[in-house]
Amino acid sequence: MYLFDALVTLKAVQNVEWTPHYKESEDTQCTVMKALQILPNLRSARFTVGHCKIPLQLDALTTIQEVSLSGTCTKDIDHDATLRSLARLVGASSLLTAIGVANNWRRSQDGAQVNLHALLALRPKSAQPLYLRRLSIQCVMVRLDEVTLPHLQYLRALSLTRIEDPCHLERQAVKYGSQGLDETMLSREGCGSTSVLDEVWRALQDAGIWLEELIVDAVVPALLDYLASYGGLQKLVLKPGGFEDSASSDAVAEEFYGRVLGNHATTLQDLEINALYEGKWCVAPHNLDVIALCGDLRTLRMSVGYGQVGLPSGPGGDKGNDFVKLFLDTVALHLPQLDQVHIDVANLEELRAAFCGNPVIAHFAHTTRAMAECVSRYRAHDSCLQLPAKLSIGNPAHQFVVAHHHVGSDGEIGKGAVGRILRYVDVTPPAERHLNLDYGCW
Repeated sequence: MYLFDALVTLKAVQNVEWTPHYKESEDTQCTVMKALQILPNLRSARFTVGHCKIPLQLDALTTIQEVSLSGTCTKDIDHDATLRSLARLVGASSLLTAIGVANNWRRSQDGAQVNLHALLALRPKSAQPLYLRRLSIQCVMVRLDEVTLPHLQYLRALSLTRIEDPCHLERQAVKYGSQGLDETMLSREGCGSTSVLDEVWRALQDAGIWLEELIVDAVVPALLDYLASYGGLQKLVLKPGGFEDSASSDAVAEEFYGRVLGNHATTLQDLEINALYEGKWCVAPHNLDVIALCGDLRTLRMSVGYGQVGLPSGPGGDKGNDFVKLFLDTVALHLPQLDQVHIDVANLEELRAAFCGNPVIAHFAHTTRAMAECVSRYRAHDSCLQLPAKLSIGNPAHQFVVAHHHVGSDGEIGKGAVGRILRYVDVTPPAERHLNLDYGCW
């Protein structure tokens, strides 16, 4: 009673994020849900449902404009009931502008497919299409057709991750065998309300739906055609997956940097290309020129392969082929708006099919250590007036910040200062630094 009375006094609250705790009782969660239903100004609600002990009554949130579900309820709770409630909300609301569904599994508890069509199934045909501006879906079947496309006409931000592609399933079955995949999963008819990913991007292009923000974890040819057909992206997050080998991955990467990225260079503010394996997707001399064209970038996240990391080759401190220096010099010279840079470590191509994690862990630790040394010895050019304020490497992140140092005529820091230079200083806490760099001994 006291919890309910306290929550309903929050009449001015517009945004709510609720992550139920596993120790919460069912009565407590019912109380919270009832209170949310009567908040008069609630506009945005985000739910992480892994520990929900009740189906959420989302259709009772009549003032909501943005709704997001993350996770999947435990097997003892009817997660499908929560999804059906979301479908009722979508069917009845004229206010929704943003929907997010991030399932942990592609299929529901009874084996049925979780799909975009089911989400829109209760929308009356006589009703006006939704005015959706943002759509984020994970592990959800997607087909864009006369049922779903009308609701996406105003879409400006789209996130598609872990989307099941029938063609990819067929390739996996040919390569590895069909154990664990039933016949319905391997047939186009059995895939229900889902498309080959190429068809999704062709449908968006044909409908003239031009996105400003895009997050995807599978790159297919039609996606490149779609992105090459217009300009204006402000945020692009790519995790180039869906490739079986380095040759096919590199071919698509060369096309992306060669004919796609430049179309959006003048508008991009956030760019993230998280390459899983070393190759042409990684930042390297072959794509630095086009990245340098993105002069309005605020954040940049790229992967680097170990082959691009230069280390002193001998006692004399010869820096050799230090790509990290070339990359940071390029950033300093061409990307004046850039505030945050993150450099990921790409896995070795020969470890693509590795079953044991130890070589991967050792590679990440060794490469992170090498990059940290490169960054620590980096000195910006004398004419450089600024660097991105924050730089991080790897995961867990090794953190650096910009520092100004006085230098002498011999270039040594702090000796008979005659000038100033910019450099990066490692601010990673000692305990985390040990965690980041000592995996190589495993």
